[in-house]
Amino acid sequence: MKKVILLAVCFVLLFQVSAFAETKIGVIDTQRIGEDSLYGKEIHDKLEAKFGASRKELAKEGAAINQLKKQLRAGAIDKELVADKTVEVNDRERSLNTNSKFLNQKVQFEYRKLAPAFLQKVQDAVLAYGEKNGYTIIYAKSPALTYIADGVDVTDAIIAELDKMKKAGK
Repeated sequence: MKKVILLAVCFVLLFQVSAFAETKIGVIDTQRIGEDSLYGKEIHDKLEAKFGASRKELAKEGAAINQLKKQLRAGAIDKELVADKTVEVNDRERSLNTNSKFLNQKVQFEYRKLAPAFLQKVQDAVLAYGEKNGYTIIYAKSPALTYIADGVDVTDAIIAELDKMKKAGK
């Protein structure tokens, strides 16, 4: 019976000590990390190098279609050609939409190949920063976090940690 009481007292004392331990919470903005870190910029640059020309071509086609639409609305096209030009606009828009969707799928596929290594580096940086600075937990910002106090966002520190890793060749 004494052992049970002693065990209960020890448990209560241990619980009280851990209850009063400092809880340090941080929050990161993963989108900003992807946009502002050297690793994130490297991924962006790779995607831009691979798909930038195609995006520009699609934008050029979109501008040409819009120009043709303006001419149709302004009555700048011969009345005999209006029906043909309207069909042409519709066909080109359909083609543009199809090509845009296809390009977006290709970009997403390529991003999915690059993302896991990047996300692992983000996780490594968060773990290193959290351990080094005594954080209990670091959350990723989301709409579910309805209130975040000033000073809790550690995104800039994580970006700095990631950039330090990048420069060190890790």
